[in-house]
Amino acid sequence: MSDRTSLLRRASAFLVLGVSAWGLAVACSTTEPGITVTLALSPVEQPSLEPEVGRRFETDLGYQVHLREGFVVLEHLEVYRCDGAGNPDDHPHHGHSLGFHTVKDASRFVSRDAARLAVKDAAARFSAWLAPKPAFAHSTGTAERLAAPIVVDLLSPSGAPWELGELALRPGAYCAFQHSLGPADADAERLTAPSQVGQSLWLSLEVSGGGLSEPLLLELGSDEVFEGFYDLPRLELGEDRREAMIHIVHHGEHWFDHIDFAESTSDRVLQRFWRNFRDSVEVMWH
Repeated sequence: MSDRTSLLRRASAFLVLGVSAWGLAVACSTTEPGITVTLALSPVEQPSLEPEVGRRFETDLGYQVHLREGFVVLEHLEVYRCDGAGNPDDHPHHGHSLGFHTVKDASRFVSRDAARLAVKDAAARFSAWLAPKPAFAHSTGTAERLAAPIVVDLLSPSGAPWELGELALRPGAYCAFQHSLGPADADAERLTAPSQVGQSLWLSLEVSGGGLSEPLLLELGSDEVFEGFYDLPRLELGEDRREAMIHIVHHGEHWFDHIDFAESTSDRVLQRFWRNFRDSVEVMWH
């Protein structure tokens, strides 16, 4: 037998073994049960909705705020692994040293350097609020990120949570969540009017009391991206647990606190509302 023939036979044998191993791996991967995390949102409960009227708020500064219309757009919903594993290019505002914790309380970070980074990052985010960003299409869905946007009516009646979608996660421990607002596009879920396209949020308000001598009518809109990051208790997903739910709750009672409507510009009102809204979000495992 020639050396050439022997070499060809060996190569053929290796090819057969390689294809067999690949086929076995594919069969195993396709039959292995997946890990599913459902995202669910509860409609606002307080202050209670008055049919055909809206919601009425009593603020800490003595103002009465009547929310006549309003919506926010959930543009980015993503769960983060505790070890920070993933594609860092997809998360430009984060690094492993930050532990994917919320930046509003730097004292909770594991080191002074991480705390300084958090404060610097928070300052950068505040500056970003002041510069409008152009509308863009759906964010790309990944194993950890739900493709969005989803329009949420702030005057939806209270009731059972509704499902936003599902994530098919990889095995591992997860302990943080991103809940950010961004502009709707024409394909956004729960879009009810063409005027919502390009908007991240919209508020129609009537304000009285406080330092106002007469009622103030405000219509506030924005196409900016408003980012929010939240801690979750560490949850290990894998062989022992393959299903979970992330329950998102928007608590509305304090959305308009700390706003002096008699002295504030529309931009200041919008910025303060966003901070109040961000702090009103509760995220939990179920």
